[in-house]
Amino acid sequence: MKYSPERAQRFQHDVVRRLEAIPGVESVSMVGIGSVLGGSSIGAALPEWSGGQRVTAGYNEIGPRYFATLATPAGREFDEHDSVPSPRVAVVNETLAALRCLVNRHG
Repeated sequence: MKYSPERAQRFQHDVVRRLEAIPGVESVSMVGIGSVLGGSSIGAALPEWSGGQRVTAGYNEIGPRYFATLATPAGREFDEHDSVPSPRVAVVNETLAALRCLVNRHG
């Protein structure tokens, strides 16, 4: 049976809540199976780019508290407010953030 994105997200939240309730469990998050096999990739562009400029970016789908569960600092965690109908958000590495700053400075 194939779940709708909304139903799949509800199922995942329920699994996380159940795992968090197990005595001794300190933190729970989720990561898409694709990351275990190297993740996925997508064409991406910055709004400032013209002429169809794109880069290929690798990505992994992760759940709320992913970075806290790994004890890895991040600027912003995903949380329950990041749902299917919400605006899409991403965590980027320092290289992409620096590229964005460079593009903005040299326009």
